[in-house]
Amino acid sequence: MNIECVICQEDVRVPVYFTCFTCSNKKLDKPVCNSINRVCMHCADTYLSLNKNFDSRPNKIRCLTCPCVVNPCEIYEKENAYIKDYLLMSMDNNKYTCPNSEYGCSFFGTQSELNHHMSDSCIYRIIECSGKFCGFYQVSEFENHKKTCILYKKCESCNDYILKENIINHMKEKHDLVKCNYCFSFKKSNCIKNHTEICINRPIKCKICTKSHPIIMMTNHYNNHIRSMKNLINKYQIKIINSSNINDSKLYKQYSDDLFNNIIKIQQYLYEINFCIKFNKQGLHPSDLNFSLKL
Repeated sequence: MNIECVICQEDVRVPVYFTCFTCSNKKLDKPVCNSINRVCMHCADTYLSLNKNFDSRPNKIRCLTCPCVVNPCEIYEKENAYIKDYLLMSMDNNKYTCPNSEYGCSFFGTQSELNHHMSDSCIYRIIECSGKFCGFYQVSEFENHKKTCILYKKCESCNDYILKENIINHMKEKHDLVKCNYCFSFKKSNCIKNHTEICINRPIKCKICTKSHPIIMMTNHYNNHIRSMKNLINKYQIKIINSSNINDSKLYKQYSDDLFNNIIKIQQYLYEINFCIKFNKQGLHPSDLNFSLKL
């Protein structure tokens, strides 16, 4: 089945029909210009300048058969410009070369195979960066672009550049690594539970004021409590000396003793916290030494 592309005047390869022109609206009470005409997908991209940066596109492109125009700068997705004719592709058993054969592509296959090849496999195909306004690149050039694009991040495990929004799925599916919700580092899926227990960025409640802070900040936090308690103890000691009332002196003495006991407890908490931080830096878990972490 040979159908001629109205743009290149050759056999159509991956046939599409335009839907971006107002004359293509089937709701209008007049003939639909592009309902019969089929053009190559490659020709459609070239005609509408869809493989160019937005600042390099013309402001107006005229319909192939009528005066209706469209602004290519307002077309952000190719799916909004045309629709592929899959029925026609399935009916055509002829084999075709790739439109990029002039660059060295050696593909030769049916319409359906060519559609898949141009969309996913051809190393000479033009692809758009997900940044939309970054631009269009050949596959070979795009790899270099990803190294400088702010939307991509280098995977430390395989050195591939992955979209930041896909990095978590990439690490899980390809490397069996799971992201810690506290320190945002990646750990093996069978180790993430142990890591979470000793992660120095995991928030814990202060046993004195009940406020939550990351483990790594709790040393300073508890030391602040100790300083405050020591200041209070000093004040109570002065009041005991200066007090002439025995009951008041006993009360101040009780307050001081309670604060002193709290300081001892806090020092135990600090020991556990520093132990946890030490194990974290060494990549170990407290259970390795039968240590019971009570944070």
